[in-house]
Amino acid sequence: MNKWYKVKIIPRMKRRRAIENYPTTREKKLEEDRKVYEEEREEDLKNREGDRKDREQDRIERERNREKNGRGEKAKGR
Repeated sequence: MNKWYKVKIIPRMKRRRAIENYPTTREKKLEEDRKVYEEEREEDLKNREGDRKDREQDRIERERNREKNGRGEKAKGR
């Protein structure tokens, strides 16, 4: 009887301790993930801004070339 009691109670206590500690570990993990996500998001926004400037520059160049070639209105309609 005594041995059965010890065998039963130890895993239950360990389980209870693990459940109590679980949210803190999970919150730490979520916080780390959130930091990594924010850093990646900032990099993406910087890259997008650069891409937007490049696309704007390309568009301006294309319009200039169309005007030089003398088919500006026809090319826009295509």
